[in-house]
Amino acid sequence: GEEEEEESKPTKKKKKMMMPRGFYLHGSPGSGKSMCMDALHDSFDDTLDSMPRRRVHFHTFMQEMHRRIHEWKQSTSKEDGSHEADAITEVARQVSKEARLLCFDEFQVTDIADALILGRILRVLFSEGTVMIATSNTPPSELYAGGLNRRDFMSTISIIGVIVVFELLMRSANSVERARPTMETATP
Repeated sequence: GEEEEEESKPTKKKKKMMMPRGFYLHGSPGSGKSMCMDALHDSFDDTLDSMPRRRVHFHTFMQEMHRRIHEWKQSTSKEDGSHEADAITEVARQVSKEARLLCFDEFQVTDIADALILGRILRVLFSEGTVMIATSNTPPSELYAGGLNRRDFMSTISIIGVIVVFELLMRSANSVERARPTMETATP
C-alpha cells in the first residue's frame, strides 16, 4: 500500500492567555466596592462550597502577616540558614492553603514595612493559585504614593496588574453609575 505523507504545515504559536488572578475594585467611598466584593465572595457559596475563602480588612491581614512571619522566624532554628525571605514565602504558602479566595476590604499601603513584604506575599499567593478580590479608594498606580523608597514598590504595583482592575464611578451619592475596567500601567 501507499503511505500517505502528511504535509508539514507551519504551526502557529498560540498566545497564552493570562487569566486574571482576581479583581481590584477602586472608587470613592460609598461607591459600592465592598458590596460588589461581598456579592462575589458570597456567589461562591453555591458553586464552590468547598473552596476555602476568607474576607478580611487589609490592614488586619497585614498585621497578621507580620505576626505570623515573626512567629515563623522565632520557631525556626537559626542554624538551618533560614532568613526573612523564607519566612515570608512559608507564611504566604500557609495562607494560600487556608484560603484559595482572599477578599481584602480597604486595600491601602501606607506603611513601609507592609510595602517591603507585600510584593513577595502576592507573588507566592498568585503562584499557589490563590485568587484575590480587593477594594480600595486608591487606584493601583497611586498605592504607597509618596512613600519612602516608592520606586522599590513599583514591582508590587505591577504584580497587582495581573488582576482585573475596575473603577466604580458614582452618578449620585446613592447609586453606582457603572463599573469601568481600567488598564493601568505603573511608572516609577
